[in-house]
Amino acid sequence: MTSSTLATLTNVALGIFNAWMLVRGKRVVLKVVPYVPLNVKATADPITYQTRVTVTNLSPFPIYVEEVGFAFCGEHKPLKLNPEGQQYPFLVEPRATLTLAAHPDDLVADFAKYPIRHAYARTACGRIRTGTSPSLLDYELVKAKRDGDKMRLRILRRIIAARDIVERWIL
Repeated sequence: MTSSTLATLTNVALGIFNAWMLVRGKRVVLKVVPYVPLNVKATADPITYQTRVTVTNLSPFPIYVEEVGFAFCGEHKPLKLNPEGQQYPFLVEPRATLTLAAHPDDLVADFAKYPIRHAYARTACGRIRTGTSPSLLDYELVKAKRDGDKMRLRILRRIIAARDIVERWIL
């Protein structure tokens, strides 16, 4: 292989890489993480015992978030978080985080009846990003034990066991 052929192949590879980075840089990238406490009646630090959703903007440009909430399994409509004294849409700058806490009265009825599928965030351009967390799975496990739902309990235990294996393998 001559040096000019090698230089040509290098330029082609760098061109493809630059095109991919350009396309990737224009995507909406949000990280959505729900936090659900296991002990809702605890009176220690209120931030630790609040049900909340954290939305992190990983895009290189600011994003307007129009709705944040929880989606439930089945036909039940999603629960939108309504922060007190603040209004949608929220501007989330690049690499910034938005945290919205749920009012406990809004959550009691829906969280007790329906299994939580995931937390979600909807942007002004209509993109919906979802996310789950270990605390959400643990909450569903405790709820399935309390309700005696053996099938859901078995599924959740398998999901948690797979999560633990992956965490051990990565770490």
